[in-house]
Amino acid sequence: RFQHTEGARSGTATIDDFFLRRVRLGLTARPDSEVTAKVSADFAKGTVELKDAFITFVPGGVSENGLALTLGQMNWPFGREVPVSSSVRECPERALWSRKLFEGERDLGFKVTSLAGRPYLLEVGAFNGTGLNKRDTNNAKDVVGRLGFTPASTVECGVSGYWGQARGLPVGSNTAVPRDLVKRRFGADLAWL
Repeated sequence: RFQHTEGARSGTATIDDFFLRRVRLGLTARPDSEVTAKVSADFAKGTVELKDAFITFVPGGVSENGLALTLGQMNWPFGREVPVSSSVRECPERALWSRKLFEGERDLGFKVTSLAGRPYLLEVGAFNGTGLNKRDTNNAKDVVGRLGFTPASTVECGVSGYWGQARGLPVGSNTAVPRDLVKRRFGADLAWL
């Protein structure tokens, strides 16, 4: 990427420069037919950020057997946009709602995916609820899930839910004592491809 700054001067913080917005390195391994491991990291502006680090177990090694179990840091299964890679989304940037409600799109946890119910897809997981590369701030785990339906090859739809808690200050609070706050999010999605 090239950034031009109006009135740029050498030797100041406002200069014209080339920079890497995002470079992602991903490694995927399949040590046997039942296990897949994935690790990916972003390299940008002199920082390294771990994105994905998970192991998926498919009993019997065949998705038609019904379940996939995933443990580690992965995308939240909420809506169509949050879990989908930027390489296959309609727009390179995520919508404002998903950036605000699901910052970083990922969290540490455990997820169960039903693979055998085509045209249905059910994903349910328990997560820390704190987001990308962050430790948990309370003992509660957040439950996130999506039931997707593909009635035709060009139509996808689904409903999602998120139930959890966060440690923080209530909106409009005049106290400096953090407490557990309830997080409830519901959504529906429809895509015509």
